[in-house]
Amino acid sequence: QSSRRPFTDNTRKDYKTSFNKLISVLGEDLIAVVGDKHDNTKKLTAAGYRDSRIRNFYNAYVNLMRSHKIDDDIISYYSSFIKNHHLEYLKSQQSNELVSESQIENMISYPELVTYIDTLRLIKEDKEQVVYMILSIMKDRPYRINEFSRMKLINFKLFDAMDMSARDTSNWIVKNGWDYYFYFEQHKSTKGRPTPYQKIDKPLAKLIRKYIKDRNIVELQQLFPYTPEQLSQLMIEVSNRHIGKSVSSAILRKLVVSHRYQKTKEQTQEQIEFANSIGHSIETENLIYNKNITWEEHKKFINKEVSGL
Repeated sequence: QSSRRPFTDNTRKDYKTSFNKLISVLGEDLIAVVGDKHDNTKKLTAAGYRDSRIRNFYNAYVNLMRSHKIDDDIISYYSSFIKNHHLEYLKSQQSNELVSESQIENMISYPELVTYIDTLRLIKEDKEQVVYMILSIMKDRPYRINEFSRMKLINFKLFDAMDMSARDTSNWIVKNGWDYYFYFEQHKSTKGRPTPYQKIDKPLAKLIRKYIKDRNIVELQQLFPYTPEQLSQLMIEVSNRHIGKSVSSAILRKLVVSHRYQKTKEQTQEQIEFANSIGHSIETENLIYNKNITWEEHKKFINKEVSGL
């Protein structure tokens, strides 16, 4: 109620997770220890959390402090930590190369992604089929993993009768005869939102139709009944099992964008429309996601060969 902006259900879940993590390290009464600013950061670091995770925790923590009307002098320390980490992150992204060691280690090529998807197609285990469906979408449209956890099935007739406030309670896969569409809720967010209404091409629509039929998904039911965190873990679990790498949604987003636009990296109308369709600006796409992945893979190969001499 005290927040400066409305929270989505996913944000509430993320904040609850952050509070539980903070409590596990700082103790049950988080408000009692808000003044232990530097010690709190040291404890979280000692517990094995990276600055990026601590930043996410502090996003939730700052809102909790505001709801308890904590003095701005105390809040400013946590707000500064969040801001400084964000600025350092943006600075690190100026390079056209990958900078995250984890992403460098786990990056795959686009042909490897296609082969991986084809491998999962033949495996009928439930987890593999969920990941297969998500990857089949992401290889062309690398939406954020959060978007999948909010997707529900709906027929066009019911969808068409909804007012906008009802539509914007979920993401929808809209069935209209043999055609399917994505509808992405347009709630206010600090991040961009995907273009709301997007037609699904016929080959992907056929896969979605089969996925719905095989899993007996009915109208208003979720297609991927997992939280964003669970889906992220599932993606990594399955990729480790089949290709020996932790292929996260962030890696896939960079992989697909770079495959499509690294050679041009120009603000063409087609790339602008693509960036908008998956929920970010062209500037964000070229800064954060469009990287020289092919060169990184080549460097890894060279380093491995040299180390083996």
